[in-house]
Amino acid sequence: MPLPVGHTLAGLITGEFFPPKGRWQPLLAAVVVANLADLDFLPGLLLGEPNRFHHGLSHTLLAAAALWLLVRFLPPLRRHSPLPAAAVFWTYLGHLALDWVTVDLRAPFGMQLLWPLSSHWFLAGTPVFFNIERANHTAHFFPSLFCRHNLMAAGRELILIGGVWLAIRVVRKVRQRSVEGKA
Repeated sequence: MPLPVGHTLAGLITGEFFPPKGRWQPLLAAVVVANLADLDFLPGLLLGEPNRFHHGLSHTLLAAAALWLLVRFLPPLRRHSPLPAAAVFWTYLGHLALDWVTVDLRAPFGMQLLWPLSSHWFLAGTPVFFNIERANHTAHFFPSLFCRHNLMAAGRELILIGGVWLAIRVVRKVRQRSVEGKA
């Protein structure tokens, strides 16, 4: 699984396609949704085993669909969500896609994307991102994240995902200037 760095950048990419001009709330919402699946660390942290529930229910297509349904049909969320339901769905799927193409060295490997329809674990055959080293006990979990290996993983995420985000922004600016020049 990528670090929050990679997921945040992926959220920024999604935010590029959905925000109304001049508002920061959709961009912030996209970043939150892009990291939402990793809240499955919280119950494990509380129990002293941070990795216990990671890549469980929150890392399934069912979770993405449930979140889409909530934003699409639950009146308070529908009225006040800074992102359309489709953006929420695609942003959440982006998280799953990034985790799918990441080295996973903890058994069981991958994610049960199709749970409850299938108990098969999915993981890309050719990973793009490095695994993240992290301790199995709450007391050591956060300090374990700050190691050389994870710093290199964050750098790779910054270069690859940040590069895509930067390219999208540059292309948009060039197109915008081209349109303004023709007007």
